[in-house]
Amino acid sequence: MFLFLAHEAGSGKSFLVDLISVAATGRHCPVITMASNKEEMEKRLGSVLLEGPPIISIDNCVENLEGQLLCQMVERPIVKIRVLGKSETPECEWRGTLYATGNNITYAGDMTRRGLICNLDPEVENPEGRTFKHDPIGELMANRGKYVAAALTIARAYFASGERVSCPPLGSYEGWSRFVREPLIWLGEEDPVKSMEQARRDDPNRDILHRLVDQWIAHLGTERSYKVAEITQVAEEKRTLDGMRFDLVRPEFHGVLVERSANSRGNEIDARRLGSWLKSIKGRIIDRHRIVISEESERHGNRWKLEPLDKKDAQGVSGVSGVAHTEQKEEGSVGQSYRGPTPNTPLTPSGSDDETITKDLILWKECEADTAHLVSDAAEKNKHGAVTAVNRFWLPKEKIVSLTRTAETSRVWTVTFPKRMWDLRPQNDPLG
Repeated sequence: MFLFLAHEAGSGKSFLVDLISVAATGRHCPVITMASNKEEMEKRLGSVLLEGPPIISIDNCVENLEGQLLCQMVERPIVKIRVLGKSETPECEWRGTLYATGNNITYAGDMTRRGLICNLDPEVENPEGRTFKHDPIGELMANRGKYVAAALTIARAYFASGERVSCPPLGSYEGWSRFVREPLIWLGEEDPVKSMEQARRDDPNRDILHRLVDQWIAHLGTERSYKVAEITQVAEEKRTLDGMRFDLVRPEFHGVLVERSANSRGNEIDARRLGSWLKSIKGRIIDRHRIVISEESERHGNRWKLEPLDKKDAQGVSGVSGVAHTEQKEEGSVGQSYRGPTPNTPLTPSGSDDETITKDLILWKECEADTAHLVSDAAEKNKHGAVTAVNRFWLPKEKIVSLTRTAETSRVWTVTFPKRMWDLRPQNDPLG
């Protein structure tokens, strides 16, 4: 499957699909729309399989592309489809090509390994207003034979050369890789499969797993196992603010679990749904860790543990004890990792701020008064490059000299700030 992406309408996504279709079939590409729910979408895709067009596009998608039938349609050679209104499931052998267009969407779930992405960025505010000197579709229609011959010549030249491009295998798509991907790389073009990395990076299902692993390490560690009820209790623990209202001690951990296991009200964790989610993701390797069942019991409930692939990566959470494995906190603490002033009174040491220091720090969050960042030293990393959260402390914004992100997708920032603040940070942080 091929997904054409842009940030704005009118960038030329559907035009490019038409250009490909004209070259392959001599006519514009037929399109269907994305349905508002998965059931209706499967009906539309099933109708496409029954009809068997050589090329079709899901035009102007507004949701991420995922779903069981979509995965089967773009990978499996034979798919059985139920005919609407009948108790029949004929076999459909489809050899067509599926395209999709949309703005700021992506593949999700299992589709991340089944589709490629083409990004369009006209770099203008109103791309539909651009003018061009040529008519590519008209020229292609007038000389279609020449263009088709040129495309086939690339593949023919590659095989005639006797050379073989070495590239990572692409399971389920070996034929396409051999006849399309390898000739393009041999010609000096970029490997089109590299766009799968973008899909994996943007996949919301994978993103939440990375966040779950980060939060599990920070608040539960990797040395102990927990029942679902215990995980829920740790995530939903609250503290009193101003003696009148309550606030979550670990809002980020709670937020990750609520995204996949919320109750009917949508703001609390449903233990049954959390257990089902953990079962669905157990064994998957994320950031060199995987969630496993350490003790299985239908009567008393399974015990879950985050297991590092390398035992050297194992991290405990100091102070976590008791039946529910909650930690003892000092007054004014933020979670189990902060020792010092409250968020509304950021640390401001006395003395000169002339001498500065530059460090790689994780910016965890901003305090309620929005005047300081909760940061931690990111200089210490394990052998796999995973950031180790140590020495959390509050850094007032007015004291920050410079702030630069180390990478577009990283939460690690290079920060220059007064050296005295670094010298006064906590030295015995429970996460260290």
